[in-house]
Amino acid sequence: MPKRQRIEAAHFVDWIDEKSSDLVNDAKAFTWSSMCGHAVVRLQGGRHAMVRGGTHGISFSLRPSGFTDPFGESLSVPFVVVGLQPIGIEQLIFHTHPFPTGPSESDFKMLEMLNQEQSIIQEICGPEGGTVFYRRDRDRKEKSSRAPKN
Repeated sequence: MPKRQRIEAAHFVDWIDEKSSDLVNDAKAFTWSSMCGHAVVRLQGGRHAMVRGGTHGISFSLRPSGFTDPFGESLSVPFVVVGLQPIGIEQLIFHTHPFPTGPSESDFKMLEMLNQEQSIIQEICGPEGGTVFYRRDRDRKEKSSRAPKN
């Protein structure tokens, strides 16, 4: 019976030495062998970790950040549990897809939640070096920052 296609909660895999030259290849190898997406993230405190999700994505649990947006809505931050400790995610460095699909709606949402401009998808059989993708509101921000002064 074929493996069910699903998005699974992020599971901590291991701590990462950010200087590892084989990091992308290791993540792709894990993805190939499990057919599950993997991500390398920078956590609060500065350490890097690899996490694993499901065949069609990684879902991150959310917790209140203690901040509100300009409209008064409470903001949430994604986190991953390491041991029994939930640790907030500061940056999505890159993540893998088991096959080329380009960025998903969840990928764009993650950039927005992290207030991050861009990230990289490393896809099995995808372009060498990965696919850089940007926040959807990037063009609006650039245009508003280039607006002429009166």
